[in-house]
Amino acid sequence: MTTGMLTVGEKVKQLRKSLKLSQIELASGICHQSLISHIEKGRTIPTVYVLNQIAIKLGVDMTYFLNVLSTENEYYISAFKSLVQLEVRNRNYENLKKLLESEQNNPLFNSTELQLFIKWHMGICIYYLDSDPVISIKVLKDSLDESLNNKSVTMTHVEMLNSLGIIYAEINDIQSAITIFKEALNTIKKLPVLLDKSIQLKVYYNYAKVLTRNNQLRESLRICEKGINLAIKIRSLVCLGELYYQIGYNYSFMNKKANAYDFYKIAKGIFIAERNDLMVKCIREKLKEFEKSNR
Repeated sequence: MTTGMLTVGEKVKQLRKSLKLSQIELASGICHQSLISHIEKGRTIPTVYVLNQIAIKLGVDMTYFLNVLSTENEYYISAFKSLVQLEVRNRNYENLKKLLESEQNNPLFNSTELQLFIKWHMGICIYYLDSDPVISIKVLKDSLDESLNNKSVTMTHVEMLNSLGIIYAEINDIQSAITIFKEALNTIKKLPVLLDKSIQLKVYYNYAKVLTRNNQLRESLRICEKGINLAIKIRSLVCLGELYYQIGYNYSFMNKKANAYDFYKIAKGIFIAERNDLMVKCIREKLKEFEKSNR
């Protein structure tokens, strides 16, 4: 670390003391007090999630700490990407945009892959913050085309296609969404290795949803089954409840109520385990409707 520059731990300690918080008070609801002690003494670097929670409690932006880590290139890039993904999961697109803009011209992000990562998320920001699907789609498609001219496909390409398909679905361009999700699945086949198979599960689920909307119910069932088989094979819960739910939803449209009921119940069990209260409530209401109609 550069001489004279405070470490992450020193900055945490400095802010904590200025707010007159004890280590126990800072750790409350985040981690054990001993971890705060190790961070402050420089014995460990916290995960992005923990560091983000500490930043929130200390009343500063996460970039306050990331700037300190800029000399630790690999960790800095990994921390940046993890924080971007966290903001997307939390649908905090304003923070996401600020984060992307703060690093857009950082020399650490000059590689084609990292520039693609930034452009992908800028496209998402344009859609959700500016409500401009036309520009968002253009940014995503242009970035994909540009990067494919320079190198072979990567997992980022698949993730960008998944985002593009979601946007097409949300603006009711179902045919374009179907085309994009097919392209995403074909792109997965071209990858030498798919390190994170959860993205394939997400594509299966999103593809199945638009097939249902296009009244291709049997094809949607087939895609859901492929997704479920993959999730079971890799022992993942990603989209598993959603895939079972989608099968039940398809069967309800096919007037196969008994089948729908069975798959809704499986989905409910998974959502209970995930503590997804919103989906549990939704399915309980559907199950009650089925039970009333069968009396």
